[in-house]
Amino acid sequence: MSDEMLKVKYPKENPPSLVYTNERGTINIALILNDVAMKNTQIEEYIKLMETIYKEYSKDTKINFWEINNHKIGELEFITQASDTEIYNHIIAFPVDSKLRLVNFNCTQELSEEWKDISKFIIDSIKFN
Repeated sequence: MSDEMLKVKYPKENPPSLVYTNERGTINIALILNDVAMKNTQIEEYIKLMETIYKEYSKDTKINFWEINNHKIGELEFITQASDTEIYNHIIAFPVDSKLRLVNFNCTQELSEEWKDISKFIIDSIKFN
């Protein structure tokens, strides 16, 4: 994603570390690699807190948890309102070397039926050693 589009799509001060998108910016995969300390035992509490925050301005909020190779993974799905459309969001959170990592797939609501299974495939393709 270009720096210009990044500033428009993520106007807050902390944009994602990497964002891959289509030309129109209607389908995005964002990776958040930061220095926030996070342990396996904290993921469930973190996702539940995110759910509480997002429930205030989103709809169809769902959470899920699982573990792969001793990595606790939290998942959050929800719909938010953008200026001109609704956005489907599919986020997973997990620790790597005691640091929080987030993968956020999002797309416009009109594309979500086509892309939900693909977002699940992308998220399921992440390998944990």
